[in-house]
Order: sequence, then structure tokens, then C-alpha cells
Amino acid sequence: MKEQKDLKAKIIIIASALTVVVVLLGAICFVKFGTVNFPRTAIAYISVTSGSKEYVELKGGKERIVIATPKDSRDVLIKYMASRGFVETDRMGGLLVFENGADMEKVFFSLNKYYSLWKWSYN
Repeated sequence: MKEQKDLKAKIIIIASALTVVVVLLGAICFVKFGTVNFPRTAIAYISVTSGSKEYVELKGGKERIVIATPKDSRDVLIKYMASRGFVETDRMGGLLVFENGADMEKVFFSLNKYYSLWKWSYN
């Protein structure tokens, strides 16, 4: 009986610790990258920093978030947007504005030593 209680207590402690770790990783991903999907973010980060991919979409749709290689990242963003039919029309610091005739997309562009982060804004 005592062994069952000890086993249950260990399982509860391990499950609680794993829950805390998952919540913390999700929070860190949300603060740094704008998404709570840690596995996808980790794979994208490794892909970009290792040089195997120029960019990886972390989040699609209207609230698109892309992580990219820091080398020539602005050129990579312009090429990415051109593949979607958009042309750069304006730049205000870290905000780049792209248009395709009918639609306008604003992209917040940030860069550090390890990666470049592109976040779309529709305000």
C-alpha cells in the first residue's frame, strides 16, 4: 500500500514538473517569437541557424510570423514577398510595407546575430 502511494506521489511530481517545463517553454517562445508552439519553433530555429533553410514560417494566415537567416535577411524578405506577388513600397525603420495592387501588408522586421524575425501587422 505504501509503495503505491509513493509511486503515485512520484508520478504526480514528474507530471507537475513536465507541465511546468512545457508552460515555461511555451511562454519563452511566445515572448521571443510570438507563438507558443515550442516544437515547431525549435525545429525552425535549428533549421535557420544551421543554414539548411533561408526561412521557415512559424505561423501562417493573417498573423504570419517567419524566422529567417540573418545573412541578407532583408533581401530574403523581399524575395519571399515577391514570390507572393508583393512589391516593397515603403520603409519606416523596422516596418516594411508591401503592396500587390489590391492588398497591403506591413511587416515588422527585426534582426539579431542568430536570426531575423518577420511579423505581419494588419492595423
